[in-house]
Order: sequence, then structure tokens, then C-alpha cells
Amino acid sequence: MGPIIGAAFFTIVPEVIRELAHAAGLLWLAEGRFMLFGVFIILLMVFLPEGVVTRTLQDTLANKLYRSRINIFNSTGSS
Repeated sequence: MGPIIGAAFFTIVPEVIRELAHAAGLLWLAEGRFMLFGVFIILLMVFLPEGVVTRTLQDTLANKLYRSRINIFNSTGSS
């Protein structure tokens, strides 16, 4: 799932930057959006070397999903 989200991110974000820059009249930003995007990616790698969705976050979300399914199962099974 990560590669699909990453591909969508790398496709959509530069285009959104371009559209917003054109709407704001910032043509230099519309043309240099890939440089801005590159700086953003470098900062992301420096400050979040594990990535945006870390293993800890995955485990936390999986535990919450598991607990919610158990709660739903227990509440429907005991009726």
C-alpha cells in the first residue's frame, strides 16, 4: 500500500503546488515547484528517517483496529 500512496503523493503534490502558485500569481513558484518539492522531501528524510508511517504507528493502528473488531464482535455476540 505504501508504494501506491507514495506514487500518488509524488504525482499529486507538485500539481497542486503548480495550481496554487498559478492562482496566487506566483509564476516563479509554479516553474520551480520541483525544487520546492525536493527541499520538502529532503527535510522529510532528515526529520522523519523512518518514514511518515513508522512501524510504531502501524502497530498502534493495528491494535486499535483489532480492539474495535473484538468490541464489535463481543457486543453483537452477547445480545
